[in-house]
Amino acid sequence: MMELPEELICEIMCHLDHSDLGHLVQSCRDFYRIGGEEKIWKQKGFLKRKIDTAFAAGKETMPAPRLCHTAVTYKDKMYVFGGHNTEADSQRFSEVKNDLHTFDFLSRKWEKVSINHMPQKTEHSTVVYDGKLYMYGGYSGHTFSNTMYMLNLSTSLHCVEVKHKGDIMSGRSAHVGAVYGDKYYIFGGWDGSIQNNDFFAFDFKKSTWNKIQAENAPHPRCSHTGAVSASRNMLYIFGGFGGKSRNYLADMWTFNFETQTWSEVTTRGDIPSPRSRMKMVEYNDKLYVFGGWDKVTHFDELFEFNIETSTWTKIDFGVNDDTYKIGQFSVSLHDNILYVFGGYSAKQKKSTNDLFCMRIGSSRTEEDMERSKKRHTHMNKVALSNAMDMD
Repeated sequence: MMELPEELICEIMCHLDHSDLGHLVQSCRDFYRIGGEEKIWKQKGFLKRKIDTAFAAGKETMPAPRLCHTAVTYKDKMYVFGGHNTEADSQRFSEVKNDLHTFDFLSRKWEKVSINHMPQKTEHSTVVYDGKLYMYGGYSGHTFSNTMYMLNLSTSLHCVEVKHKGDIMSGRSAHVGAVYGDKYYIFGGWDGSIQNNDFFAFDFKKSTWNKIQAENAPHPRCSHTGAVSASRNMLYIFGGFGGKSRNYLADMWTFNFETQTWSEVTTRGDIPSPRSRMKMVEYNDKLYVFGGWDKVTHFDELFEFNIETSTWTKIDFGVNDDTYKIGQFSVSLHDNILYVFGGYSAKQKKSTNDLFCMRIGSSRTEEDMERSKKRHTHMNKVALSNAMDMD
């Protein structure tokens, strides 16, 4: 079959069902590459890949349905940890989890990782630093935690509590956690009584927490989202729930790591409506926000925020049903593909373990090829110009 032109192979793949297509793309690298063509998925940028034998082997080791878990990317794998379910017809927590699963982006296989002493956590934050998984805060089903745990992803089978000193914050959940440089930053969250807007940094090298005293901080909130732009030395905070007095929020804030100052961003364009329980990632100097809810509606919207122009753009990915109206899910970015796992499905009215993905912009490989092409064209023009000058 590989002797056929790629355009014809792609056309054949368009007519295969999910199961056959899944087996085909796993048979060799060329089929896997061609199988990623957007044409096959008949979407403009939204690729739905449910958890079945077509795209994820290891159904017996895949995570059970859950919400308020976390996912991070490390070495071509997505690590999914924790989360909980809710009791039927209520928002009461049940089944707070302590399991860890990986999804291999290349082989598309789930695997359950057996680790000793993993804590029960939901509405926590998880980051990767120096090949280690750090999990902070969250709710255990009984208490709000201010402890942090660490797992060495390369060598350890044991999760350990991180010993630390310095300014200790109150236990909390539904906060934002992000890494910049050698520090783990925590902003806001819910401590069981109030929403917070305090801001802390954990120094990995010194094992010390410090409270950051910066003026003009964002209003207290929980279930907000955040992302770091390393190229601009900024932490971006968006939306969340500000309590009964402020309700749901749609504001954007930045924290400048160099000047240690907060600023509210004046935005324009297709500004998202107020919401919480959504997720945001940074990719190529743009921010992408997906999903969330406002206590009335779960959203299936994808927004792009141009950092340079402070402009929001709503992206139409051609979905006309309620399948993707979710909140309390996790996201993990691999190259230019945003993987969305689990969460609460408004259509199913329960937590799920669906996995789907969105293509956001060009891949780094495609961009490198385009830059190389432009450089090559420029060099040819320069050579031609020099030759003409010599004449």
